[in-house]
Order: sequence, then C-alpha cells, then structure tokens
Amino acid sequence: MTKVKKDTRYGYYLRVLKFLCKRHNMLMDKQKSQNLEYLSIKTTSKTWGHLLRDINSYREKTMKAASLERSLRELKRRQYLEPISENSSCYIVSSAGFKDVGIKMRKIEAREKAQLPDRDKNHVNFRCRNCNFIDGYSSAENTCRYCGAKLYTIDKI
Repeated sequence: MTKVKKDTRYGYYLRVLKFLCKRHNMLMDKQKSQNLEYLSIKTTSKTWGHLLRDINSYREKTMKAASLERSLRELKRRQYLEPISENSSCYIVSSAGFKDVGIKMRKIEAREKAQLPDRDKNHVNFRCRNCNFIDGYSSAENTCRYCGAKLYTIDKI
C-alpha cells in the first residue's frame, strides 16, 4: 500500500489567493474602472512588505516573507496569477483563480458617453443700450433678456 503524498500547502495557497481575489474586488468597487496597473500585484521584494502586512492584518497567525514568496510562485505556476503584459513583474488574478476560490469576479460595465448639448449655434455677445448688460445671444434672438429692448448689430462686442 503506497501512501499518496498530499500537498499540505495547497490550502495555504488558496488562502493567499482568496485574499488577492477579495483585494481585487475591493479595488474594483473603489475605483469603478478596470485599470490593470491599479489592480495588479507587483511581485518584487519591495512590495512584498506591503502585501505581507495586508495579509497579516486579516490573519491570526502571521505569515513570513518566505512563505508569501513561495505562495506567489506557486500561484503563478498554477496560472492563478497572470502578468498584465509580457516581461512584467505586475500580476492580476486570473478568472481560474476566482473560480477555484469561489468568489465572483466583479467587472465594471461600459457606460454610454453622455450626450453633450449641440454646439452648432453661434453666440455673439451684445451690450444692451437700455440696461447695459452684456450677454451672449444667438442670431435668432433680437431682444434683450433682461429689459426686452431691441438689440442692434452695431452693439456687438
């Protein structure tokens, strides 16, 4: 009878992956856009300190830097983390990672652009002879908005 070797660290990797998925969704809610640079995790030794501090703030037992490095390496190997571009040290959680953890990946829907008002009208500034107010009028308007006096083309400014 041969003993099957179990990967006891797999649960550990999944906990780190779960944290990264929750972080991804939280940042999506906060920023309301899918900016990959903002959502990415930099896997450099400088940023491990920040990531390690964040992970340890949610855990009872603290995680060591070597364990985090090993976990991130294993997550990359299992393709749960994918680079945002070639030869990049910035990674985002893949859809397979979200699926295995059981967390739904949040996505922002593309919104329609707001329609701006029609700018085809040409406005010209006129000074009213009666009340001395200066305001912009279209070519169809010929009376002052304030006092109702007639506007003359000679009064253009």
